Amino acid sequence: MARRLILLALGFLSAGASTAVSQGKDIVGYYLAMPGDYFACEAGVFTDSETFRLQAIQHKNIKNGYLLAHIDHGMRYSIEVALFKDRLRGRDVIAVSIDCGAGCMCNEFKLLAFATDGSWQILDDLLPVRQMEQAMKKLEQEVGAEISAVYKLPEFGTTIRTLDSASGALLYQLVWRNGAFHLQER
Repeated sequence: MARRLILLALGFLSAGASTAVSQGKDIVGYYLAMPGDYFACEAGVFTDSETFRLQAIQHKNIKNGYLLAHIDHGMRYSIEVALFKDRLRGRDVIAVSIDCGAGCMCNEFKLLAFATDGSWQILDDLLPVRQMEQAMKKLEQEVGAEISAVYKLPEFGTTIRTLDSASGALLYQLVWRNGAFHLQER
């Protein structure tokens, strides 16, 4: 009887593991599946395509789940994409950071995941938003000016560096732990 329970349990675990793996993509697959809005920053005439997206890739590290693309369709900017494994919820979390320079309206940082219906879901609940706002307010009071942040995604490790877009100074870090990001001050 005990042997049957163990075999049943092993079968259940392996079935769950294969389902989670089969739902995942590599970083290039996620990049290609991203919503077109991320590629159309202030674009005039622009046709989004797989060929366009693939040609924009400047660097990729598939093993570590990192990709850097430079988009150029009149407006030049970079897109970083990084893959984080949420083992608690059995899903892949995709961080997207767009940096088109200080004051650009397209600068963006989002966490995304595929929903069960195949659409993209924004995962703001994985960020310590209140702490991030408080940290920025404190830093702005220290320098006496508004600070615009950019998010540098990790090619190695799981810590996102938040930098001042004007000076490049480290503002704070977002550390991935237990399926969510946690703020770590400088």
